[in-house]
Amino acid sequence: MIKSFRKLSSSANLVLELHHTKCIVTNPPSGMHSALCVPANNQLCGTALPYFPIGGPVPRDIPSELSKGSNTWGGMDVGSNHMYASQTVDGMVTSLVGKELKEVVSSLPVLEVHDGIEYKCLEGSSVVTSAPYPLSSNYEFLIHTVPPFKSDSNAYIKLMSCYTSILDTACKNTKDLKGIRSLVLPLLGNGARGIPSHEAIDAALESLSTYSHFSDVSVTLRFGFINPSVMEMFESQLRSKPCTWLELSA
Repeated sequence: MIKSFRKLSSSANLVLELHHTKCIVTNPPSGMHSALCVPANNQLCGTALPYFPIGGPVPRDIPSELSKGSNTWGGMDVGSNHMYASQTVDGMVTSLVGKELKEVVSSLPVLEVHDGIEYKCLEGSSVVTSAPYPLSSNYEFLIHTVPPFKSDSNAYIKLMSCYTSILDTACKNTKDLKGIRSLVLPLLGNGARGIPSHEAIDAALESLSTYSHFSDVSVTLRFGFINPSVMEMFESQLRSKPCTWLELSA
């Protein structure tokens, strides 16, 4: 069942929908959507490793002995504190349109360079690109954002900034008649970045509850949850804020 909430504010016409889905990339909520939000790395280069430690750190250089089918590398075995690339939104996007997206991203400006690595999106910010086929069957655009790792001392603030930047991007493109009015996204920071569910939810709702940068367009955020208990936690938090969010009839 879909749970919907509208923000009670004249400064931002915002609707949140909560969906239980196996994968927002391959099984998005029914219908065509304006954009898919992709939690990504700074280079926007997709996932290069078959699996990685939850919460980081991710090695800069891929071990020479690593293959796509490897179950061990760098002295690490796959365990409960690791995620496969196929368990992440970025990993699924990479598997479907990695080559095509690389060409699209190549035209984006380099914002910073660290140790020879070109950053095209900074933590807490976002950039928008077109969605290559076959993603274009469900999404017109991809909004890439870089959530922080849980070890970052400013993780909470940066995670809030991700949502603000995503909405700023949606608002800007909508006013430019590009039509970003419905976004599908995961709970940012709660996957490979390792931020606990309650902290990720708190950051999302604090950011969305205080957002006030648009009022003349309606934007719908459709959150996709694999774990129903996390979805229930998110729903409970929304219901605890009746002065900010109004639950809509099913």
